[in-house]
Amino acid sequence: MGESIGAGLAIIGKDYRVIWANTSLRKIIDNSNKKCFQTFNKINNICPDCGVKKIFEHNASFDSHEYETVNSEGEKIWLELRVTPIKDKNGVTMAALELAVPITERKKAEVNQNMAANIFELATDSILVHDLDGNLVYFNEAACKATGYTKDEMSKMNIHILDDPESEKLIAPRIKEVLNSIDTVFKSVQVRKDGTPIFVEIHARLINQNG
Repeated sequence: MGESIGAGLAIIGKDYRVIWANTSLRKIIDNSNKKCFQTFNKINNICPDCGVKKIFEHNASFDSHEYETVNSEGEKIWLELRVTPIKDKNGVTMAALELAVPITERKKAEVNQNMAANIFELATDSILVHDLDGNLVYFNEAACKATGYTKDEMSKMNIHILDDPESEKLIAPRIKEVLNSIDTVFKSVQVRKDGTPIFVEIHARLINQNG
């Protein structure tokens, strides 16, 4: 039961003791007969925002939340905890079934993305990301300042609105290079919202969402 699902699975009694845990979950807990918060998180009180408590004391039918803890090797890990009640034939809650889905890698990726976003926002150079049709999907504050457009205007723009008509014929072959995964650097002219030209050096790269 529950040994091959790739996540931790435990049955927790109304006294908060772990009645049963599958192999995945036993890797991050000790084997002593302690209450779940002592076993999983090495604390002496019920965990903050405890889903099991909501099942037992508030008659919740389901609870899900993310939780940071430390495994048996002392490593920080993130879990998504999903808790449902186990009821007898009369509908009385006897225990709680807790599924612990590992999300550490996802949380690390989110941290890296947030760090990258902060770096981009602090950059003094314009950073513009657009899809294959030229629609802007990301831009930083420096890009708004350089072009004179507001964030709301930029969010609805196509990158080609910024192109100077005389420079468009130079941009087309560069776009082909980028689509062939060739990083390219070239000089061009863009046009600000007020019509004045901006002389720019563009560093273009294809972002492959599939890695």
